[in-house]
Amino acid sequence: MAERSVGTGPIGTREIESALRAHAGAPQTEGSVCVHGDPSEPPEADYVTVAGIVVDVTTGTLHLTHGNPCTAPFTTLDLRSLLG
Repeated sequence: MAERSVGTGPIGTREIESALRAHAGAPQTEGSVCVHGDPSEPPEADYVTVAGIVVDVTTGTLHLTHGNPCTAPFTTLDLRSLLG
Protein backbone atom coordinates (compact mmCIF):
# COMPACT_ATOMS: atom_id res chain seq x y z
CA MET A 1 0.00 0.00 0.00
CA ALA A 2 1.41 3.38 -0.96
CA GLU A 3 1.84 5.94 1.77
CA ARG A 4 0.08 9.28 1.39
CA SER A 5 1.42 12.61 2.46
CA VAL A 6 -0.74 15.28 4.04
CA GLY A 7 -2.24 17.49 1.37
CA THR A 8 -1.77 15.09 -1.59
CA GLY A 9 -5.44 15.10 -2.52
CA PRO A 10 -8.75 13.68 -1.42
CA ILE A 11 -8.98 10.30 0.22
CA GLY A 12 -12.06 8.45 -0.98
CA THR A 13 -13.86 5.23 -0.22
CA ARG A 14 -11.46 3.11 -2.28
CA GLU A 15 -8.42 4.41 -0.40
CA ILE A 16 -10.06 3.70 2.96
CA GLU A 17 -11.04 0.20 1.83
CA SER A 18 -7.42 -0.36 0.82
CA ALA A 19 -6.22 0.76 4.25
CA LEU A 20 -8.64 -1.67 5.93
CA ARG A 21 -7.04 -4.51 3.93
CA ALA A 22 -3.55 -3.67 5.23
CA HIS A 23 -1.30 -6.15 6.99
CA ALA A 24 1.77 -5.15 9.03
CA GLY A 25 3.94 -8.06 7.93
CA ALA A 26 2.32 -11.45 8.41
CA PRO A 27 -1.49 -11.49 8.78
CA GLN A 28 -1.18 -12.31 12.49
CA THR A 29 1.25 -9.46 13.19
CA GLU A 30 0.19 -7.12 15.95
CA GLY A 31 -0.50 -3.70 14.49
CA SER A 32 -2.24 -4.96 11.35
CA VAL A 33 -5.59 -3.45 10.47
CA CYS A 34 -6.73 -6.73 8.90
CA VAL A 35 -6.04 -9.52 11.39
CA HIS A 36 -6.54 -13.25 10.85
CA GLY A 37 -7.16 -15.83 13.56
CA ASP A 38 -4.24 -17.77 14.99
CA PRO A 39 -5.31 -21.36 15.79
CA SER A 40 -2.28 -21.77 18.06
CA GLU A 41 -3.67 -19.09 20.42
CA PRO A 42 -6.35 -19.87 23.01
CA PRO A 43 -9.70 -18.28 22.07
CA GLU A 44 -9.51 -15.71 24.87
CA ALA A 45 -6.12 -14.46 23.59
CA ASP A 46 -6.89 -14.59 19.86
CA TYR A 47 -8.46 -11.75 17.92
CA VAL A 48 -9.60 -11.38 14.33
CA THR A 49 -11.05 -8.77 12.02
CA VAL A 50 -14.68 -9.75 11.41
CA ALA A 51 -15.71 -6.93 9.05
CA GLY A 52 -14.60 -3.84 7.22
CA ILE A 53 -16.94 -0.84 7.35
CA VAL A 54 -16.74 2.50 5.56
CA VAL A 55 -19.52 5.10 5.76
CA ASP A 56 -19.49 7.78 3.07
CA VAL A 57 -21.59 10.61 4.47
CA THR A 58 -21.28 12.59 1.22
CA THR A 59 -23.08 9.90 -0.81
CA GLY A 60 -25.15 8.28 1.94
CA THR A 61 -23.59 4.87 1.34
CA LEU A 62 -22.26 2.15 3.60
CA HIS A 63 -19.52 -0.16 2.31
CA LEU A 64 -18.96 -3.36 4.27
CA THR A 65 -17.42 -6.81 4.19
CA HIS A 66 -18.49 -9.98 5.91
CA GLY A 67 -15.11 -11.22 7.08
CA ASN A 68 -11.57 -10.05 6.51
CA PRO A 69 -11.44 -7.04 4.17
CA CYS A 70 -8.37 -8.48 2.41
CA THR A 71 -10.35 -11.50 1.17
CA ALA A 72 -14.05 -10.53 1.28
CA PRO A 73 -15.49 -8.09 -1.26
CA PHE A 74 -16.99 -4.81 -0.10
CA THR A 75 -20.75 -4.56 -0.60
CA THR A 76 -22.30 -1.12 -1.01
CA LEU A 77 -25.63 -0.26 0.60
CA ASP A 78 -27.50 2.95 -0.21
CA LEU A 79 -28.67 4.50 3.06
CA ARG A 80 -30.27 7.63 1.63
CA SER A 81 -33.79 6.21 1.89
CA LEU A 82 -33.22 5.59 5.59
CA LEU A 83 -31.90 9.10 6.16
CA GLY A 84 -34.98 10.83 4.81
